[in-house]
Amino acid sequence: MPRVTKVCRVCGQSYTACNTPSVPGVFRWQEVACSPACGQEYLNQVLAARAGVAQQEKPAAAPKRSSKRKAKVEETPVEEEIAVAESVETQGSDTEPAITGEDE
Repeated sequence: MPRVTKVCRVCGQSYTACNTPSVPGVFRWQEVACSPACGQEYLNQVLAARAGVAQQEKPAAAPKRSSKRKAKVEETPVEEEIAVAESVETQGSDTEPAITGEDE
């Protein structure tokens, strides 16, 4: 396998990196630093930077909610119009409807 040479992000020294695949969510000092001590220093710097950013953004990102409740809306009764349709009855055949209520 070809060897990969990287530069330590803490001290700047060149080192031969391990080709072991990384696991998501797990910090591996070999990916960023030449030694475990430099890896620990790098991790401390990253955590401190993330904590500083989180503290600065936290008040602006989380607006306070109002504890006041919304006023209740009174329900207004709705007057419904009822449409009365004439009833239709058929006389003998299905094609000639007879309307009731009319004078014949």
